[in-house]
Amino acid sequence: MVPTRGCADPCDFAFGPADAPTNVILPSAPPSLLADAPPEDIVVTAKRRAIAADPLENLNETSFEVIQSVDKAFVGPVAIAYRQKIPGPFRSGIRNFLSNIGEPIIFVNFLLQIKPGKAAKTVGRFAINSTIGIAGLVDVAKKKPFHLPRRVNGFAYTMGYYGVKSGPYLYLPFIGPTTLR
Repeated sequence: MVPTRGCADPCDFAFGPADAPTNVILPSAPPSLLADAPPEDIVVTAKRRAIAADPLENLNETSFEVIQSVDKAFVGPVAIAYRQKIPGPFRSGIRNFLSNIGEPIIFVNFLLQIKPGKAAKTVGRFAINSTIGIAGLVDVAKKKPFHLPRRVNGFAYTMGYYGVKSGPYLYLPFIGPTTLR
């Protein structure tokens, strides 16, 4: 933990979202006086750090409740039937096909992030799976001799690459949790 430079408040440390404390304990006297003071005379006070409220909390809760109802009534039973009725190799083929049609989007985002090597590998992966992999039904590119694993990338990663902050938590129906970025 390193204090932020130029910080007026000694309690305002630069923390990541996962390790942000709710309480920070600071001595109540300047450090020069604390060095000479006996331990029993040190007074410690706690300063509570304000936790940012979720500005979209009501929308998120409503969206989540609606999607839970739809999931119980429709999506859940369809998913269970799909798993029970469709054999594993066919499900794998469908998953591979849907992943393959997303490769051009991944390619464009690697270009926007100025990562030509990863962009080239993504194009190669798409070409191999679209031809040898029978329109992407089989993920041939991840196996020998190609060794081209699928890489996750999207526009949110591109925005993050250029320094755009993630923004508040947002729950989108049928998509799930995300941020405004």
